[in-house]
Amino acid sequence: MENSFNTVLATIVSRFSADVGTIHKLDKKDNQLHLVAYTHGIPENIIEGVRKIPLGKGIAGTTAQEKKPTVIGDLVTDRTDYVIPIARTAGIQGMMCVPVFDKEEVVGTISVGCVKERQFTEPEIDKLIEIGKELADTF
Repeated sequence: MENSFNTVLATIVSRFSADVGTIHKLDKKDNQLHLVAYTHGIPENIIEGVRKIPLGKGIAGTTAQEKKPTVIGDLVTDRTDYVIPIARTAGIQGMMCVPVFDKEEVVGTISVGCVKERQFTEPEIDKLIEIGKELADTF
């Protein structure tokens, strides 16, 4: 893992009073999101399952492809098609995932999650998108 991304992610997770988080970077060559940072508290089988995510697959892949945030109040009970079954076993309930934009182009995603049900607010979503724009240069 790239240490600077881990440091930034820890700050983001704390800022949103969340429990866990991930940062993925889009690789244009293989059209997949590659995991560049994650926090402690995410089970290893989940980490292995999200090291590479194709665009349009799972929460991060759908967020990147659609270029819009995804917010889920309770991941365990949510039955949205893009929530892959293994994600429901991660012990995470409330989460948000936002695309990271470099100008109008998606270059990655940032996700934060909580171990209990939580509905992230519009101001929180907007703030995480802004943080992503600031990070885009480092992608």
